[in-house]
Amino acid sequence: MVISASTRNVSPTSIQYQQSDKEQSVEVCRNRLSGEKPKDLFAEFKEIADCNTRTEKKYVTAVISPPKEYSQNLSLTDWAKLAEDYLKREGIGKDNQYLVHLHQSTDDKHLHIIANRIDKQGKNKVTSHNLGTRAADHAEILSKERNWKTAKEISGEKKAEIKNVLLEEKVKVGAWAILFQEWIIGAILCRSAKTPKA
Repeated sequence: MVISASTRNVSPTSIQYQQSDKEQSVEVCRNRLSGEKPKDLFAEFKEIADCNTRTEKKYVTAVISPPKEYSQNLSLTDWAKLAEDYLKREGIGKDNQYLVHLHQSTDDKHLHIIANRIDKQGKNKVTSHNLGTRAADHAEILSKERNWKTAKEISGEKKAEIKNVLLEEKVKVGAWAILFQEWIIGAILCRSAKTPKA
């Protein structure tokens, strides 16, 4: 599984993108939000975010992408649990706003998350330092908890596959090179046999 995360500012447009996904987006879970339209949701996010004047990028956005072999059979409850487990590990809890959607317009189903770093007391609950690295670490842990292949394992398998294909091609090329050499030698011997001696 891969999780990518960053801090940024959001807008009604980014919320609309998350809700849309070519009309194939499904809301999985939310916290401390009641609006439905992107403009209303943004106003709710902003009201809490404005309680903290020191933090510049007040939101965490994340994408959670499990391997296809696992994601195809997950229920909405499973997706919600995956999102909430990630959010909890990142320190985003019941006092933070978040909105999670499942995107399924491609074969690779994945979650999009917008979470307010600022809690209802105006405190920044999520440090931006090493957020991407932490997301990758969370992906490894969450994969292991679910008995899924980790990103490292999948990467290792793909490297091994590529290595095997290259070795097979090398063997094929080697075999063809030997055949070609034999053909050349045969052609030379045949030609020399036909050449009249002076």
